[in-house]
Amino acid sequence: MRCMFESRVLIGSALLVSALSGCNGLGGDPMGNPGGNGSPRFEDVQCVPDVSGGKTIVEGKSLSCVFRLEGEAGRSVSSRCEDASGAAIDCGSSSPMQLQPFGSNKLPVKDGLFIMSTARLGSGKRTVVWVADDGEHTARYRLEVNIVPDDGVNGAPGVEFNCGGDTDGSVRVSAGAQLTCTVRFVDPDPDTLSWSYALASGSTPQNEATPFGGSGQTPHEVVWRWSTQASEAGKTWTYAFTVNDGTAPAVTRNLTVSVE
Repeated sequence: MRCMFESRVLIGSALLVSALSGCNGLGGDPMGNPGGNGSPRFEDVQCVPDVSGGKTIVEGKSLSCVFRLEGEAGRSVSSRCEDASGAAIDCGSSSPMQLQPFGSNKLPVKDGLFIMSTARLGSGKRTVVWVADDGEHTARYRLEVNIVPDDGVNGAPGVEFNCGGDTDGSVRVSAGAQLTCTVRFVDPDPDTLSWSYALASGSTPQNEATPFGGSGQTPHEVVWRWSTQASEAGKTWTYAFTVNDGTAPAVTRNLTVSVE
């Protein structure tokens, strides 16, 4: 299953916009979801940045998670937040930590959202438990966030190529064959990266290479393909791949392709 959510939430004077796709990953550790199709349960949780498995988030960054809350259709369920000890945490609409929809709602909830600013929380592990209660059953989802200090230095992202073992940015391909490269976008910071490519030199190819661009959490890897034609033998193309982390200047690296 694949899905895409775009969430726009106002926290104070800041507008948080997040686009999340591929709802098949977990951003935390589910706990206490009761059995039975009618009981409330959290499903398809995914967070940006991905904080699962002890991955870190830099202090001052915002965390955004989407989820579904399933259960008996039409049944009322109330939602709230707790800490690791079970004490209540404010995660209403006026808090820097928000669980939406908050309070009482009808099941199912298809577009649940959790957002949290890590500003002024300090470094270390923080645990937030989402709670859904229908009066008979209670479901919990435990989200553990490992916050690391901001060192004040934002490193530039980078581009790595692997075209069937060729990793130096220069590759040869037989005319009429398909070139397949794994392109990896990396960043020393836990950033979300965006990328694209452009034809830097060479005539317009008969077939366009794909994909054209995209975004993802670092390190982000894509398989890039270009189908050459027999008539293109003896020609050379240079493709320029650009990656941007939204803070440092964009970085471009060339891939030179010689068709033989």
